[in-house]
Amino acid sequence: PTSDSITDAQWKTFDMITKTMTQLKPGIGIFGHSDIHHESTCPGFDVDDYMKDKFGYVSAYTDKDLESGQALTAEEWLLVFHILQQRILHQQVE
Repeated sequence: PTSDSITDAQWKTFDMITKTMTQLKPGIGIFGHSDIHHESTCPGFDVDDYMKDKFGYVSAYTDKDLESGQALTAEEWLLVFHILQQRILHQQVE
């Protein structure tokens, strides 16, 4: 995959998810599959560079910290999904 194969809707969704996560957990690590599994080429772009360029966001973590105690808890993930659901519903009403 390459960044050219990502649709506008997918970029919009990725931006919404990452923005919500960084608002709820400042400093959270946002990684692409290829950052964790080096044989992978997905998502087809450098997530770290994208986050810096798009949002000015720099993760407090590196791939060495993936098993950190600072990772989102199950309750925090549920909150992320609830907020995303509300944002998506709000967009559909507009």
